[in-house]
Amino acid sequence: MVASDCRLAQIAKAARLAAREVYAERSLDRLEEIVSGHVWLGELNADEAIQLWTLVPEFIQAIDLGYAHAGVLRSPKAGPLDGDEIARLTASLNGHLRPAAALHHKLSAARPNGRLLEAAVDQLSFGILVVDWRGKVLAANRTAQDMLQTGDALIERNGVLKARSRDNNERLTHALAVVVGSKRLGASDCVRLSRQSGKPAYIATVAPLTEAVDLASMGGDRAALIMITEPEQKDAPGLHKALQQAFGLTPAEARTAALVGSGLAPQDVADQIGITVGTIRCELKSIFEKLGISRQSELAALVARLVLVHPGNENA
Repeated sequence: MVASDCRLAQIAKAARLAAREVYAERSLDRLEEIVSGHVWLGELNADEAIQLWTLVPEFIQAIDLGYAHAGVLRSPKAGPLDGDEIARLTASLNGHLRPAAALHHKLSAARPNGRLLEAAVDQLSFGILVVDWRGKVLAANRTAQDMLQTGDALIERNGVLKARSRDNNERLTHALAVVVGSKRLGASDCVRLSRQSGKPAYIATVAPLTEAVDLASMGGDRAALIMITEPEQKDAPGLHKALQQAFGLTPAEARTAALVGSGLAPQDVADQIGITVGTIRCELKSIFEKLGISRQSELAALVARLVLVHPGNENA
């Protein structure tokens, strides 16, 4: 049945009014009541009720509400759906549509936060990967992706994380199996990953994610977090900048703090830079005062923490 222009105008008016009520209550339940009410009062037949359902979403596109269209195949001999049949179909569909709509709203709410977190993790200077119990890479931050792309110590083969060195790969696989299979809280393991370029080795820290993340949607319930750092490389320009900005060190003091904090003795730092050890000791005195510390071990601990999070490590 094709509605006349007058009827179409009436349906459109009803759709606008329905959209306002849905907007006010932010619930599609109200729309179901409105459509059913028009049908029960004889103001709309079944075909016109479907037209009303179709028109309403056009008026609420700017509203963050999920909606769905459902078609029902019916023999022409059976005639149009009556009010009882529409009500039963609506009740049946709601059992499926409401959970889907709830999931949609949760995902929509989480998506902006997820993007912010992803952007923040991409700023870290060390690699972060999430892998399942088989080593399949589920997620990786930008630094980890760069490491895999370079292939200096790690590669991704058929979606599975592998170490370049056979010995390293065996240790990494074993650590992953032990950590993911462990029920001990805080279980973790470390693996040294040699690099083909001859640069300082990476250190991979493997920790379980079993209790922290729901991985059912990814086909499993066991996973691990792998953090890849380069602890021996502590003289990156980014670290110098962080020391200057955070503690007010001069460029010379930041350089000395990074070198001494990496474990070098003052004499070794003086020889490397080409200045006297007296100058280095004088700089250290100023550094200790600005940082509020008194021992070289405290400086080493601070540098170790900063090297994990400062951006711009060009040597990684």
